[in-house]
Amino acid sequence: MNRELIDLRRAVPRGIEAGLRCQVSEWEARLGWPRQGLLRNLPALMRRRQLAGWSLQVDDGRYAGHVFLGEQHDVYSLELAWVQPAWRGLGHLAWLLAEASRKLMAMLPGQRLEIGLFPFCDEPITASLAPLGFQLLERDFMEAAPVAPGPTAVDSVSPWPTRKGDLLDLMLAAYSRSVDARASSLYTRRRGCRSYLKALTDGDECGLFEPAVSGVIATARGPLRGLVMGNRLLAGRLHLSQIAVHPDHRRAGLGSVLMAHFMNGCRSLGAQRVSLIASRENRAAYRWYRRLGFVPVEPYLCFWRQPGAVAAEACPAGVPNG
Repeated sequence: MNRELIDLRRAVPRGIEAGLRCQVSEWEARLGWPRQGLLRNLPALMRRRQLAGWSLQVDDGRYAGHVFLGEQHDVYSLELAWVQPAWRGLGHLAWLLAEASRKLMAMLPGQRLEIGLFPFCDEPITASLAPLGFQLLERDFMEAAPVAPGPTAVDSVSPWPTRKGDLLDLMLAAYSRSVDARASSLYTRRRGCRSYLKALTDGDECGLFEPAVSGVIATARGPLRGLVMGNRLLAGRLHLSQIAVHPDHRRAGLGSVLMAHFMNGCRSLGAQRVSLIASRENRAAYRWYRRLGFVPVEPYLCFWRQPGAVAAEACPAGVPNG
């Protein structure tokens, strides 16, 4: 079977706008996650040759999928990788990501690269990317009913603040050395946390920010102790986009207080389902979510390649990689 990557900035392939509509519909059907902003923004950028990425074409030039190239704060990422349902299970998604990664490695030698995707299929993606020097963090999109929390001091949660500086300090302290920071370098830098927070509060990538389920635990002096924030997805669904406790205040039950505030807000808004994304490697948090009733719905795979990582296929025969 012939496969080819087509650069979106040089030739706009047939079928990709229809593919985007199908991808958005699949996100809504499988995750309850609206991504209509993609349809508002990406096709226009593509027609102006301003959208970086590749289209996957198979056999006689038929469109089969796509992946886009993102750049933020000197970190490059492959985003929204997707293959049409009719072409899944044939290795196309794994090939798409590996070939796009090779192109990036040639264009940007020594550059950190990141990938995050819902594969929506079972293909040997890890086996295709590991020889190129990529590491994997397995995460899950999880859902639950908005359960009634046990007795907690939810009145200690203050409304979402207008000052961003304290929020950024908390996010950086809570995540800079976390499991998630290995896969997303945004967590390791203040400007990265600022961009991420802005996307959650001002954009619609994770739905619309919902102040009624969000809040912080403050102190009279010193840094914030914790935060929780949620976003509206489709009708009857809310997403726990962030829950964080300052490292100096962990193991004091603050996570339960923040979760109770979030769940109470969801129930008052009439939510039928709540969701979050959790890293399997963060075992304590993952087990806590399971005890709260969250169950895995779809895997979310995060790959990253450190600057200077050596691709196994680039090593001479007989020379071990590493």
